[in-house]
Amino acid sequence: MPPTVTDDAGHAALFKRLTLGESEAGHLGVDIERVKLQVIVVTALAIGAAVSVVGIIGFVGLIVPHLLRISVGADHRFLMPGCVLLGSSLLLCADLIARCCACRTANWYCDGFTWCAIFLVVAD
Repeated sequence: MPPTVTDDAGHAALFKRLTLGESEAGHLGVDIERVKLQVIVVTALAIGAAVSVVGIIGFVGLIVPHLLRISVGADHRFLMPGCVLLGSSLLLCADLIARCCACRTANWYCDGFTWCAIFLVVAD
């Protein structure tokens, strides 16, 4: 597993405490500023690395946490491994659909408009 996934899975209890709110998490012993900085840095590096390797289709995977949070709930013990599994499956399906159904020059248009519309519907 990538270091970011194992790092996030190790912090699942901290993330669960943060869902209570910053004030309550602080009272439970969470160093909020340190956790925020760690999460932002690790996430930015992971997204940058993923997009540099696989290209723009990596942004399709940003919808996965929103879909899982609606279906599974906010428990990070299930949310984080689910994001890995559903994210890879969704990206594989999106890539297959783009390769099979669209012409070569229109692939990025189709992906962008399709997933943008789905994200807007799910985000509401």
